[in-house]
Amino acid sequence: LNFLKRYDVCTEPSPFTVNDVQIFSAVDLTNPRSEDKRLVTVRCYGEEVDFEDEIEVRENNDLSSAYVEGIRASYKANKDIIPGYSRCIAFTRPGFTADELLGTRHAVDLEWLITCRALLLQTAEALDHLHGAGLAHGYLDPSKVGNIRGTWKLLEIGRSTPMGSAMTGDFRLYSPPEAILNTGSKHLESVKKTLRREAKDLEQNLSLSRSRSMSRSRSTSRAIGGFNDSDAKSASSSNTAKSRKLFSRIRSSSKGDEASELIISMQELEIQRLKESLAIKDKQMRSKKKKSSAPVDPDSRFAPETCLASPAWDAYSFGEIMARLLLEESILVPAFDATDEGALQRLTYFDKQDVATVREDVRQVAGDLAADLVSRLLDPSPETRLSTMSKILTHRYFHDEVQAPKGKGFWKKKKQQSSGSPMNMMAKTDDQSAVSVLASP
Repeated sequence: LNFLKRYDVCTEPSPFTVNDVQIFSAVDLTNPRSEDKRLVTVRCYGEEVDFEDEIEVRENNDLSSAYVEGIRASYKANKDIIPGYSRCIAFTRPGFTADELLGTRHAVDLEWLITCRALLLQTAEALDHLHGAGLAHGYLDPSKVGNIRGTWKLLEIGRSTPMGSAMTGDFRLYSPPEAILNTGSKHLESVKKTLRREAKDLEQNLSLSRSRSMSRSRSTSRAIGGFNDSDAKSASSSNTAKSRKLFSRIRSSSKGDEASELIISMQELEIQRLKESLAIKDKQMRSKKKKSSAPVDPDSRFAPETCLASPAWDAYSFGEIMARLLLEESILVPAFDATDEGALQRLTYFDKQDVATVREDVRQVAGDLAADLVSRLLDPSPETRLSTMSKILTHRYFHDEVQAPKGKGFWKKKKQQSSGSPMNMMAKTDDQSAVSVLASP
């Protein structure tokens, strides 16, 4: 297929359509330069606003092609360039995206960790440039980060949102937790907090009772006398058979010390009951995350309009990309789910406890610095999240020597990489290593 008397469409990768945008890989026949510099991505737009946004975001914000994909040419015709589409833009084509690179990973070895750090470093620098222009990308994921002649750059920036404006759009896999409205999860969290508080109060009471164990005959008698019939019925109905038996023994006991010990036993049973209830609630919440095929909580919905565009949105997305690069699998990180429904379910219940688990998983594979950075980026609260790219770029993860993988973090080997795989393509670009290619300015 040849169109506009300029572009010869490649059969691989095959053309595809996303959000009413047809995307082709093509060769610019009018470019006399080397073959890799003639490769372009042609996007044909069904909506004029999408076409105009890609052009205007660059013109109005002085964005540098050192950080974002560059435009080779744009076309707006009175008749269709291809059936149904009369507007198209030719962009410099990346050799591969971060998403394609993920498909080649075979083990967490030192080379992979260095490659990941270089990718993350240059992506952070590109985001810092975009944020400096007063824009939040808002759609960041591994497919929106491309390697163009050895440098990682941002792709598809036309839908970037001005800082301070309301976020918009449909659900995307790398969205932050603050974009989810869920009254159901708030209720469960409230229940968990109540249970924790009750267990804590009982533990304090138990500790106080034990501290008085040497002189509590009279106080124990008063405590026994404080139970009325309704108290007895309430305790009897809410405790286990064992606690009911203990309560009966307290009522019939005439020895203060023995009764006091029985009260302590009842308190210990109640603490255990509350802890078990808390564990059940935690298990319920965990199971909702794990069962991606389960229907989405009816109380949950994606509501980006409740968030104002800020660096914090992109920082969380950046953190999920980091987790995807360093971990083989995670039942907690939403981006690992294969479906939007499953990811939404995980995101609804994503909390600091989950972050702590992810942090430990990353630590075992990539070391303490990587674990610290990813946990700061995935903080569910945008107020305490490490959000500005300038701060992120000062993190020691980007400056200290890369730590060799440790623990049981190796993945199973995949088939031998082909010569055209992203890792081998990077190696070919520079004889030293893929690292020097990715780390080039």
